[in-house]
Amino acid sequence: MSEQGTNKAKWNMHAALQHIYFNEIMFAGLVLLCFFGEVLMEVSDRAGVFYWLLMSPVFFFATLLSEKTKAMATDHKTEHLIN
Repeated sequence: MSEQGTNKAKWNMHAALQHIYFNEIMFAGLVLLCFFGEVLMEVSDRAGVFYWLLMSPVFFFATLLSEKTKAMATDHKTEHLIN
């Protein structure tokens, strides 16, 4: 078996590491958004509730994006994200 065939048989380490870095950056961004939401809730309840209603799709999109990058990096697709 050639080296290229061996590399194809195993998952791509470089792509998997890129997925990890992407997830770390996305996680840090979402944590910062959470802190901002908490500060906003302390300042104004109405604005805070509106902020969290708008942030729900952002967190959903981040989850889908994370799963998509994992599938591209490891060639393992999740059949059903929500069971």
